[in-house]
Amino acid sequence: MRLSTALGLGAFGTLALTRRDWRPLAAAVMWMCGFEAAFEITPAFRHDPRVGAVHALGWGLILGALVTPWLARRGVRPAWRLLLAAFVFFAVWGATGFHVNPHSGVHFDPLAEALNETSKILWAAAYFLPLLRSGEAMPGVGAEHGAALTDLEGQSRMAVRG
Repeated sequence: MRLSTALGLGAFGTLALTRRDWRPLAAAVMWMCGFEAAFEITPAFRHDPRVGAVHALGWGLILGALVTPWLARRGVRPAWRLLLAAFVFFAVWGATGFHVNPHSGVHFDPLAEALNETSKILWAAAYFLPLLRSGEAMPGVGAEHGAALTDLEGQSRMAVRG
């Protein structure tokens, strides 16, 4: 796992924990699945023999087509300009040979690494920044539900204190 991936997942996880909200975790999954799907399918478009798990990509696309609209209605949607910028860097990476630097550092290509990391970070930011900007409660949790949840939390604390 690359450092940028670990830091990105840590940022999404921290946001989920501090806000007690599942949406940052769903956004992290959308980021990783989208990036990995593009990563796996790109060699096929280039007629590259290194084709990854393209057979699994079909299931990912079907699942993504079903889950994405559901998550969007719940506030998990990317910033389209950042996502478009990620696509541009990814496309340039593909056009320049789609070189993947191994973890060993053998045959290191600085341009490929810069394009890979830039596209991945922009892709993550496209999902992270909209959540960071929204300090709102989860959609579907109205004032009456929020009050009920707060009341239940208070009651459970009282029961624990005994």
